[in-house]
Amino acid sequence: QKRELVPPESARGTIEAIGAPLGEVYAAYETALKDNAASDYDGLLVMAHALLAQHPGVAKYYSRLYRWILIDEAQDTCLAEYETLKALCGTAQRNVFMVADPDQAVFGFRGASVAYLDRFVTDFGAETVHLGANFRCAEELVRVSFSFLGNTNETPVRSHANAAGRVQAVSLRDEVAEAEWLSNWIEDLLVHGLRSEYLAPGEVNALAPHQIAVLARTRRLLEPLCAALESRSIEYVLATGGSNIFDVSDFRIAHYAIRVRANPADLALRRALISQLSIDVAPGSVGEDGVISFFLELQRATSGPIHEVCELLAVERDVTDFCNAIIDWRIEVVEGEGEEMADLVLRDLELLQTRVRFFRNTVDRPDRTWPSLVSAIVEQPPPERGGIRVMTIHGAKGLEFRAVAVAGMNEGSLPDFRSENDPSLLAAERRLAYVAASRASRELVFTRARTVKTRYGSRRKEASQFLADTLLPIAEA
Repeated sequence: QKRELVPPESARGTIEAIGAPLGEVYAAYETALKDNAASDYDGLLVMAHALLAQHPGVAKYYSRLYRWILIDEAQDTCLAEYETLKALCGTAQRNVFMVADPDQAVFGFRGASVAYLDRFVTDFGAETVHLGANFRCAEELVRVSFSFLGNTNETPVRSHANAAGRVQAVSLRDEVAEAEWLSNWIEDLLVHGLRSEYLAPGEVNALAPHQIAVLARTRRLLEPLCAALESRSIEYVLATGGSNIFDVSDFRIAHYAIRVRANPADLALRRALISQLSIDVAPGSVGEDGVISFFLELQRATSGPIHEVCELLAVERDVTDFCNAIIDWRIEVVEGEGEEMADLVLRDLELLQTRVRFFRNTVDRPDRTWPSLVSAIVEQPPPERGGIRVMTIHGAKGLEFRAVAVAGMNEGSLPDFRSENDPSLLAAERRLAYVAASRASRELVFTRARTVKTRYGSRRKEASQFLADTLLPIAEA
């Protein structure tokens, strides 16, 4: 609602789970933020827009100060951001340059829309320049990247890199074999570099570790590779794209609940958690006793993993005792959810326990606090570290590498199984595949495991439908 600049009084609809009008819940949330002198990110956008739109003198000052404006990744623009730009520029400032690739629009769930590109042309009288030359990516990589978008025979962009490039697809026996193949591929690149016949004349073929990346749709698909790299002492940097390290919403909410426990005085955080859970519970009072009482109420109003986490947060006042309880936590998977979802749940549990165990074992007891636990759960290796880049596709957006492997190219993984009966989600998965492939400039590899190990045993997997669009032969190894 905020990113659409909809105030509480104009919000329509009902939160069915608690039978409350959306506008009332929205207004209560905003009141809680104000009472705690706090703001969420969307609120910052709204306030920036209000400052510029309601105070023309401020807008005029900054439009004179910043005489040229560049908006990169403009396909990710939401309404609040676009209207802030308009308020800043007014009717006089027209030195504005938007750079966008509509085919990389993968953040629609955040309110982003490519529609603002068309509005920009109309509102600013902007000239549209279609960039049809790609000076970074080799010819074959450009063709394959655009094939994911349905451009099998004709691509809207031509490579001007003067390099042929190399693309291959490989099918392996299982995920362990896939990880071993990728490790061999990485070692070969580090030792011998890229093959000269795929490069531009005179181009250096040697590769530094940070110029090689392995991408996958989800974090769990990268785990076998990480284990293989560690066994060979190959340094790597794992990045999954921000603090959203969990695949299942229950565990993302559980991590948010731990944040609430770490901030006993922040009622706004509690209201936000209530909103995520869609339940009718009062936020309670500030302080240690207040937050304990709050989690007792949540425990009564929730079920499943969230109920169990809230129970632990209410019972375990000491952070070390809470860590021990999480490490010993066992989850009964609900039948009927499907093997894929059950596997995600159990893998998220394993990840949470691994992070909590590391925190308990490496942080001295006097330094174990609730805030430090929150940070430890999502802590990532420093980005300046050397090593192979191993990351989710969302985490790789905007980055460039000379050699890229995309692992887990199976139906159910890429495209994700949740897109099976939803054309709009499937289209988003196609754009995600395009983003993955277009991260590479000289060498691109797609790998898949014919058999995948799940909590219920080994399962045969079909190759991703996207691979057929590339017209690449799939080698079996």
